[in-house]
Amino acid sequence: AYELLLEGRVLLWQRGRAILDALPCFEQAVVLDPMLTEAHALLGDAHRLKWIYGIAPAKDTIPRAREALDRALAIDPGNAQALSTLANLAAGYDNDIEAAVLLSDRVLARDPSNVQALCEKALVVSLRSDQSPQRYAQALQHLRAARAVDPLNAWAAALHSWSLACVGLYDAAVEEARHAVVLDPHAFTGRWALVGMLSELRRDDEAMAVALETLPMSGRNPRILADMVAIHVRRGETSAARAILDELRTRASTGF
Repeated sequence: AYELLLEGRVLLWQRGRAILDALPCFEQAVVLDPMLTEAHALLGDAHRLKWIYGIAPAKDTIPRAREALDRALAIDPGNAQALSTLANLAAGYDNDIEAAVLLSDRVLARDPSNVQALCEKALVVSLRSDQSPQRYAQALQHLRAARAVDPLNAWAAALHSWSLACVGLYDAAVEEARHAVVLDPHAFTGRWALVGMLSELRRDDEAMAVALETLPMSGRNPRILADMVAIHVRRGETSAARAILDELRTRASTGF
């Protein structure tokens, strides 16, 4: 069960299509060991991420995520992974930023070096335009702390990139996204960040090159396609933009 948990966790950090490979690892792990708290918590996170990455709708994923998290917290009410995932749900699904921050702070009080809590709290704060300069400064400090704890974590580097972009530091965001791709070329989040940051800076040729490289490994993820559409429109390539729109409409007719 523990080996399955470890295998699933590696896949889950890669995000994108790898989430679908991580899910059965956690499902098998909790069958083998129903008291393996971390496996229940990661199963909940995997269901959440299916929604976040556009693999399945919220109505099919969020209830399953909450069910798995409830099981984890019934075993260990202070489980950091389960609370971190609940914090993300509070921000991303419930749109309750303060609840998300409070849940993250619960995790950090117990585990000050928890990389997921540090990075996701920082991103949640950075995404909000109504935050104080002091809160932004704390968010960036959390990111630096996470990177110091786990410097080889490609996902953490990618979230660092997104957070820097949210506060207008796009050149630094590009460098962090590039570093994320170097750390794990197979992980989706870093590539998604790099395409987005290059596109934001209107470095369209570079962005398109990374996007085209990312499409096959990501199952032609709609988020990458969206950035490609923006580039095609800026270039006046209307037919290419419409071709992507047609593809997405066709896909939407048979799946999420």
